[in-house]
Amino acid sequence: GSSGSSSGGEGCGGEGGGGLGLATVSVSDLPSARSSWRPLRPPRAGSHIEDVDVYSGWLALYERRAAVPCLSLLRLSLPPPAVSTACSAAPPAVRSEEPVPLPTRGGPCRLLPLPRGFGAQELHFELSTLAKAQAVYSYSLEARSLSLLRAAAPPQRPAATPPPELHSEVRWARAADGARVPVTVCHARGLRLTGGAPLLVAVYGAYGACLHAQHRPEWLPLLRRGWVVALAHVRGGGELGQAWHDEGRKRRKRASALDLASAVRALHEWGYSRPARTAAVADSAGGLALG
Repeated sequence: GSSGSSSGGEGCGGEGGGGLGLATVSVSDLPSARSSWRPLRPPRAGSHIEDVDVYSGWLALYERRAAVPCLSLLRLSLPPPAVSTACSAAPPAVRSEEPVPLPTRGGPCRLLPLPRGFGAQELHFELSTLAKAQAVYSYSLEARSLSLLRAAAPPQRPAATPPPELHSEVRWARAADGARVPVTVCHARGLRLTGGAPLLVAVYGAYGACLHAQHRPEWLPLLRRGWVVALAHVRGGGELGQAWHDEGRKRRKRASALDLASAVRALHEWGYSRPARTAAVADSAGGLALG
């Protein structure tokens, strides 16, 4: 029989990331000690892996870099199958890595993998932003091109007036202990930063889960009326990897609340709003950060 390999995450420290890389191990060696794993793609500072889809000859790699989701395609060099049980195939290697160009152009969003059959030659995923509802895209391996498969559903009740064009970005607040806290901000393009806009700040920061910059229809009426919506990605969440989660849990849970306070102060200093016009919201365990 032939021997194969499987990919998996390998834990290791990394600055600003989750310390995850990709490694391979021969199926015939399973279960195996980590010493038998062979590196495929080492961890990278400033990014961490959230998901991997494995296909014949390539991988789809979902990561966060500086708290923003991104997607890459890794083309693999595969060895010929071993001809007997006495032979062991060489491990696969990354032949090339290419970023998948997203419509958001590096802006905050929510990426959702849509796995396909093992022999697929197209990558499918769902994408949404605070400003736009979910749409499904396809990336062709052969043509290296992105196409829209299913557009976002139109609103059931169109607005009486055209909605304003919305702008979103990730900014960084400075916590009391010097940590940099990512804050996603969304508002009407051209907003004057005079501190007069009403502001809604959302927070979660628990269980290593991310507070996604995804479409939320209940926030659109606010944004269309001149509100600013901000997501405070405080410690305890997963936006910056495992270390970010660990620094905001158990005896360190206080950091989640302090990060939120720092994020709100920064939003006021940046000119988005002021205390009297600021509201905050949290779901479930996020209430611990909001207090």
